[in-house]
Amino acid sequence: MVSASIIAAFSATSAVAQEKNVLMVLWKSWMPADKAFAQKLKDSGATIHYSEINAEQDRSKLATAIRVVEGDIAAKKFDLIYSYGTVSTQVTKATVKNNTPVVFNIVF
Repeated sequence: MVSASIIAAFSATSAVAQEKNVLMVLWKSWMPADKAFAQKLKDSGATIHYSEINAEQDRSKLATAIRVVEGDIAAKKFDLIYSYGTVSTQVTKATVKNNTPVVFNIVF
């Protein structure tokens, strides 16, 4: 429901604002849910530029990678952050601190 609202917001923007930057924070390689989310964004008509963090199921690697983009997150260089999995979402939310919308998936 929330992701549908965000996708609708992407498609409702003017043609000038149709380029969006999305950070994909993945616990492992692209899963079917991640691909479906990306497809819905593509279907919205916006041009999506993806940056990706793949933790490869390693909490330490995830924390290091998030620290690398922490300045970009603080500078609001991403229009949206997508997070897959409980650990990825916990680390992402702790870093983002409500500066950027976070859509999360497969969280327990």
